[in-house]
Amino acid sequence: MLVRSKRYVATCSLFLLLLPSVAKAQTYDAAADFTISSNPIGPWAYGTKTTPGTAGISYFTDSFNVGGAVIGWNNTSIPFQAPFVARNISGTQQTFETGTFNPGQLFAHPDSSVFSTVRFSALPGINTYNLDVTFTNLSTSTGQQVFVYHNGDELFAGLQTGGFNTTTGPATTPIILLGGDVIDIMVGRRLSGTSDNTYTGISASLTPVPEPASVLAVSVLAATGVAGLRRRMRRNG
Repeated sequence: MLVRSKRYVATCSLFLLLLPSVAKAQTYDAAADFTISSNPIGPWAYGTKTTPGTAGISYFTDSFNVGGAVIGWNNTSIPFQAPFVARNISGTQQTFETGTFNPGQLFAHPDSSVFSTVRFSALPGINTYNLDVTFTNLSTSTGQQVFVYHNGDELFAGLQTGGFNTTTGPATTPIILLGGDVIDIMVGRRLSGTSDNTYTGISASLTPVPEPASVLAVSVLAATGVAGLRRRMRRNG
């Protein structure tokens, strides 16, 4: 009986060690999670980078709200003053200059010297995600640079060469994130150095993939509990 108790305690201990990683793994969506209440907020931050592969980021300091339809971050509080990151929170399509923004859409615009950046910083723990990122051209202009980096390592680099509403981006990428790891999603100027009318939609999500060890621990604990319950029922019966 003592041996069985020790095994049960050991199983419970394993489960409790892995539980924090399981509990903290959740789905993140850059558009759905966007807010102007604070920057950074949770795992998300919005700002600019001068070079895609560097670690540093300058956070936007000011927010703007266009009639309750479009909210965003930049450094001036002037709506659509580039560089910025914004979201159409209304239920209807919104336009500005040559940009057209669909309901719920997150979008960015750089300037000629910096890349508008959406950063995801992983929370403590070790979690595996499927990373999905898509960039959409939201104006008639083309040629803007788009990037995805993980801790300074390039995951994707491309150009928006198609017309309005065309998309580009990496395929779904399985990725293991440790606490403090960062994913930088960036929109930049054209190779020519200009940045006018480079409105670009950003769709980005991280969906957790269950870790085999965690799943095994949960399964073993459940099986142990069921077996113990059956033994007690037989004794009591």
